[in-house]
Amino acid sequence: MESEIYQMAIRKLAGVPETDFRRLVYEFVARCPREFLEAMGDNDPLDCDLIRIFRESNNSLIPLIKECRLRTGWGLKEAKDYVEALLERKGLWNQRR
Repeated sequence: MESEIYQMAIRKLAGVPETDFRRLVYEFVARCPREFLEAMGDNDPLDCDLIRIFRESNNSLIPLIKECRLRTGWGLKEAKDYVEALLERKGLWNQRR
C-alpha cells in the first residue's frame, strides 16, 4: 500500500514545474519534519550546516532557526520544529531542557 502511494505521488509530480515542485517539498517538510529527516538520512547539506552552527554557537537554537528560515523561507514554527527534530534525531537535543 505504501509503495502505491509513493508511486502515485511520483506520477503526479513528474510533470510539475521545478518551482512548484520545490514549494510542494517545502510544504511537506514543514508539515512532517521528522518524517522528512528520516527519509533524507544523513545526506542533506542543510542538516550538516545546521549541526556545525549548533556546535559553534554553544548549543544555541537561535542561530540554527535563523539559518533554517533564511535558507528555506519557512516561518518560525516550521524552522523551529525542523531544527528540533534534526537535533533530536542526532542525539544532540532533548525538548524537555
